[in-house]
Amino acid sequence: MQTMEDAKQQFETVCVEIDARLRQFSQTKEIEEKTKVRPAFLFLGAAAVLLFLCYFIFEESFLINIIGFSYPAYASIKAIESKGQDDDTQWLTYWVVFAFLSVIECFSDQILYVFSFYFGFKLCLLIWCFLPQTRGASVIYQKAIKPLMQSQQKSFTDKVSDKVNDSVTEAVAETKESLNKLE
Repeated sequence: MQTMEDAKQQFETVCVEIDARLRQFSQTKEIEEKTKVRPAFLFLGAAAVLLFLCYFIFEESFLINIIGFSYPAYASIKAIESKGQDDDTQWLTYWVVFAFLSVIECFSDQILYVFSFYFGFKLCLLIWCFLPQTRGASVIYQKAIKPLMQSQQKSFTDKVSDKVNDSVTEAVAETKESLNKLE
């Protein structure tokens, strides 16, 4: 488990990185001199205000999806660029779980929105899924998605194979018919 000091250190490291990137722009330096506030704090404050406005303008589902997408997308890009494979697997698993939850939500959104705690639960679930310390996505994948997919894999593969065969047969028949009309 991570201690508060570790969390503060990680936050400071992220702020230093944000500061360095933002200070590359002359406008940032001017704003920092006038306000006497670190660029990272200005950026994070603006992001917080933007998220707050999105919450009231678009609704909480949009905001939760932004949270469920932003950090994981950033971490996925870093994982792609890293040499190891463990982080790649973690983030690929997260995206499978995220997509699975999104599909379930599409079909059951009218039922789920009735529960006032649904969005809070979804936010906590997504954070639990993407935090490297908890690796919640791996738990959901191993306990729910993988067994479901394994039980349906043969049936799904057979159906797809049948559809592909039917489509190819139909395409060949239509091509022959078109060629016969040309003669």
